[in-house]
Amino acid sequence: MTRLIDTSHEGASLLIKASFGQIQLHLIKGFKTPGKYTATDIKSVSQIDEEKFRSGGKAVVGALVGGVLTGGIGLLAGAAFGGRRRKTSSYMVIFNDGHHVVFEEKKASISKILDKIIEKERAQIAVAQARPGVSEIGES
Repeated sequence: MTRLIDTSHEGASLLIKASFGQIQLHLIKGFKTPGKYTATDIKSVSQIDEEKFRSGGKAVVGALVGGVLTGGIGLLAGAAFGGRRRKTSSYMVIFNDGHHVVFEEKKASISKILDKIIEKERAQIAVAQARPGVSEIGES
């Protein structure tokens, strides 16, 4: 689930589609789409914040089942493994046309794609720094 925090497209809402490792960001304003972006339209992606936690309800159920079946140690193990891990991350995306969007994402598949884009950007920066005199990868 995506929660829009800020965008340069005033009054727009955000819809993110992810499939086969590709991502599309649609900024929607009424019946218009003022911004439809793919990975090639992204200038940079930054992870602003990340929060990891376990779902509490499932941890309690896991603790009860573990405690009933195996006693005290099962109670602790059930609590530790019963809750599903969840991650909420906030991202800022700047597009090639100068627009931006800041949002919070809970969906793991979308976070994974954005994290890969960030990783690729960091690798390009590291290569550029290691090879002074070369402004971009592939140029000499």
